[in-house]
Amino acid sequence: MKFPRSTYTSLIVVLLATLFSSAPAKADEVARKILSGWMPYYSTARSLASIETNTAYINEVMPFWYTVKYNSTSKKIRITDLYTPFVGPKGAKPSVVIDSLTALGVKAIPTITDGTDENVLSGLMANPKSRTEMVTLITALVVDNKFAGIDLDFEGFAFVDKSSTWKNTAVAWVAFVKELSASLRAKGKLLSVSTPYVFDPTAAKKGYYFYEWAKIAPYIDRLRFMAYDYSVARPGPIGPLAWAEKTIQYAVSVMPPSKVYLGLPGYVRNWITAVDGVCPANVVKVYKVNARTEHPMSWVRDNRGPLGFVPQYNEEHQEMTFNYQRQYNGQTATGLATTCTVKRTVWYQDQRALTVRAALVTKYKLGGIAMWTLGMEDENAYDGIKQVAQTLARSKVKATLEVDQSAINYGEAITLTGSLTIRENQPVKNEVVTIERYSEKNTAWESIATAITDDLGRISKTIYLGQNSKLRITTKESEFLTESESEEIDISISRLLVLSAPASIRQGESFTVTGSVHPRIEANLITLETFSNGKWIAFGAPVPTDARGEFKFVVNNTKRGVLTLRVSAAAQDLYPVTTSPQFSLLIRGPFTPELVK
Repeated sequence: MKFPRSTYTSLIVVLLATLFSSAPAKADEVARKILSGWMPYYSTARSLASIETNTAYINEVMPFWYTVKYNSTSKKIRITDLYTPFVGPKGAKPSVVIDSLTALGVKAIPTITDGTDENVLSGLMANPKSRTEMVTLITALVVDNKFAGIDLDFEGFAFVDKSSTWKNTAVAWVAFVKELSASLRAKGKLLSVSTPYVFDPTAAKKGYYFYEWAKIAPYIDRLRFMAYDYSVARPGPIGPLAWAEKTIQYAVSVMPPSKVYLGLPGYVRNWITAVDGVCPANVVKVYKVNARTEHPMSWVRDNRGPLGFVPQYNEEHQEMTFNYQRQYNGQTATGLATTCTVKRTVWYQDQRALTVRAALVTKYKLGGIAMWTLGMEDENAYDGIKQVAQTLARSKVKATLEVDQSAINYGEAITLTGSLTIRENQPVKNEVVTIERYSEKNTAWESIATAITDDLGRISKTIYLGQNSKLRITTKESEFLTESESEEIDISISRLLVLSAPASIRQGESFTVTGSVHPRIEANLITLETFSNGKWIAFGAPVPTDARGEFKFVVNNTKRGVLTLRVSAAAQDLYPVTTSPQFSLLIRGPFTPELVK
């Protein structure tokens, strides 16, 4: 789509006015973390340096580490780790990298690409059995490595498979995304998809329609569309502004804008446009017309003087471009002297171009930006993105939690009270609060209840717990508020032993002690103990609880006097040894009347 230059100029004025009309973030506000991006396995150190520098603006990162492979002989699907073999035994383990991101407050959502042959992956997705196998493998990868989720980058559908297969691919793709989403959400994990551009399927130009944005929208948490690679085979803009915005307009029409992330290029693309003369043998196979290479943005700065080029800003596409040429002298393969002149055209998006595109996050209320890749930018490239993050700043939310008691018996209730406040202790009203629990059994935080704050920003909730736990309250980030998390409170739960025993018996009679353990546990060994000679000793052999957690002791041949008794339940599962309060049993003479209470 072509527009007059005056139209583009007006558009940029509107976008920049939107960007800079709001005040920067205040001390009691937090810049919205709108920046994300990919961290390739082959440049992890460079990406990590960028992440550390820009942590205040980055919420999540996609380690570009995995690819799907399929062995047609064994019929086995596997997910191949690209990172570990690349860095070798001396490189940082994946867990170390993920821990580093976590320490910076950055979520890790690794990317899986399509490493299969033509039509293989779409065929695996179309088959219910292999589709479920893939879902299981991916879910296990995410859970076992404690990733926040997974990012699917299956570009083979678009650039390897033939377009005649796309209609069938669309059906299989939607089925796969739906099944994977259910599996990941059951584990509290995120599903992100990264795709090339898609236009309205009813329009003449549909783009890569088979990614079915409208149909997968309910099942995904992130859509990162690649607003780059518009020009690949031949020189041209990397991602024209009008083309990117048209894609955004369709995306936000079929899903919440907060799910949409604008993919932007962090690289410089350099094409050969002409070769005059015959190049030396050592470069003749490399320097071909339309051959291209990518550079980090710093390449422009470092080579501007030596190569003598002067970048110009293209108003129509809102990108930087320039031409230059370089002469190469040497010898041909036969030893003859030769010279060639290689002419090149370069396009890239500098700070100004990225700033204009960052303004689209504000205009369309997008989730954010995704850079391919983090670490290729120069030192000022993200200034405009940071400005957007500051104008979209959220108020800091402070969450507090209290409990009426922190040590209880099994079956007793706990009352929680919590509050949410922002600057100057203003209450946060009508906000959904999640009550979460962490226990040894589950080894992860899980939601156990929700509540909504009242006009004073408070909640009150009565809950029951069955095991030792940590409690906290959390809230999710919204357009105006940061996410929040209270301090953790430890709750100690004691098992309950319920007993029934007589107060007195005649000498020579047997007596029975019955009881139950709560929570009910089968085959838990119970010991009846008596206090004798200054210590507790077993009074007979232990007995196991039945399926209802109940037990029974029958004791014979008792002597006259007072027995001091107690019952102990052996440690089991998540509970330590539990001992009942001591109780007394009077053994009367054979003719002494029964005590009357």
